[in-house]
Amino acid sequence: MNRVMRVLLTIAVLVGIVVVFYFISDNITRYTGLLISEDVLDREIRSLNCLEDRDVVLYINSADSAASLRESSLSDYLSYIKIFNCLENKDYCLMKNISPPQLSVDEILYDEFDGGFLEVVGGC
Repeated sequence: MNRVMRVLLTIAVLVGIVVVFYFISDNITRYTGLLISEDVLDREIRSLNCLEDRDVVLYINSADSAASLRESSLSDYLSYIKIFNCLENKDYCLMKNISPPQLSVDEILYDEFDGGFLEVVGGC
């Protein structure tokens, strides 16, 4: 009987720890707002799909394109943006009057931008 009591007591303690952990994590989630609901994910997916349908081009002027793109505020959106390096084709950028870094959304040029700006300007 002594061994059975130990097993039951151990199970009760473990269940108690799990319940306490659940309530602590629930309160932390409510306080910090780090709960990701399906609505938020669906909205984000729709937004990114919308960007795929737009003509978005990031013009850069860099010998090290990879470093420039990592430092860009648009690094989360790079798979949805065309990249054009004006260092490799200066004539095109001069002809279009582009002075990198600039972002083009449907042929409209913007000098200041970030990810939130891209979503607003892109209409997504």
